[in-house]
Amino acid sequence: MQAVDRILVLSEPGDVFTVRPDGDGRLDITADSSEARWRRQPVWSPTAERIAWVEIDGRSGVATSALVTARVDGSEPTYASTDAPAFFTYWNPAGSIVAYLAPEVAAIQMGVVDVTATGDVATPLAHGQPFYFCWAPDGRRVFSHIGVELLSYVSIDGSQSPLVESSGMFLTPQWDLERDRLLYAVRARTAQSLVVDQQDGSGCRELLSFEGGIRFRLSSNGRLLAYRLTGGSGEEDDGSSLVTGTRDVLPAITGALVIHDLVDDRAQPLTTEPVTSFFWSPDGKSLLYMVPEQIGGQLWLRWYVWDGARSLQLDSFLPTLMYMRDYDAVVARQLALRLRGHRQARRERDLGAGGGRRRAADLNR
Repeated sequence: MQAVDRILVLSEPGDVFTVRPDGDGRLDITADSSEARWRRQPVWSPTAERIAWVEIDGRSGVATSALVTARVDGSEPTYASTDAPAFFTYWNPAGSIVAYLAPEVAAIQMGVVDVTATGDVATPLAHGQPFYFCWAPDGRRVFSHIGVELLSYVSIDGSQSPLVESSGMFLTPQWDLERDRLLYAVRARTAQSLVVDQQDGSGCRELLSFEGGIRFRLSSNGRLLAYRLTGGSGEEDDGSSLVTGTRDVLPAITGALVIHDLVDDRAQPLTTEPVTSFFWSPDGKSLLYMVPEQIGGQLWLRWYVWDGARSLQLDSFLPTLMYMRDYDAVVARQLALRLRGHRQARRERDLGAGGGRRRAADLNR
């Protein structure tokens, strides 16, 4: 890993730049964004040698899109045209290939750009909706969760090897790169389990069973599993989730964050309120998580850092439209549901004032 110690930033106009952690030393990677041309989804390569981003250009009157990479100073750029603007990019562990997700008609396209070749060809590999995946340690294949139930290996040559066709209610699998094992959820009749699948052929082991849906992240040291339960759809918190299979009894709070020690097989609730997202530090010792708050009738977000013993509260911030569009679909959905609730309440008041009576469920028809 190259020591860069710089922060990658996407500006509100849509330009990409880096700064030092103290905010000084700005280095512009792009500086010509406008209403007709802008960037999104910048991301470091794991080796910190290159940066990838999505570029959308409508200056000719016809919108085009590309997956672009460049060195950290903006030199040696590569451009790979895509059929539609990618909304997600993901480097392989070696920093040689960028995978992407882009919308199609009634589906999502998953493809790759090989930067070590020419970097100017985007190769579609698989299709489905929804589509979630993680890279294998060798960087030559991914493990994907396609549609509602299919779990499958997808190689960069386009070949697929289905593994499970009855997945549990979850979104993204995780490949533990250091120990070459997979984490994913499966369903057997009405029961769901989060399992760890050793890729050496020694088989699967159940970590815990659950109802509803689950989102999870394993720490880099392989010991601590952070997860939150979701509602029955896997997307919303409707109070229907339950977790079993650990030594401890957990509170039935959907969306709350739980830490499960896989060595001691003990789980502890970290929050009593729902969280929108959470991320382990590279050394696996700290967990960054985000909690939504209501301040002055608006939806704010606040970061916390858990160091293994206690949580440090950081400043709250008001999410921008760019943030909700490109980085946090959970927050965007919560805001949409809140606005929908406000509209329903207002319609009920209007109907009540006019003497008409309708059920709340009819107000969206």
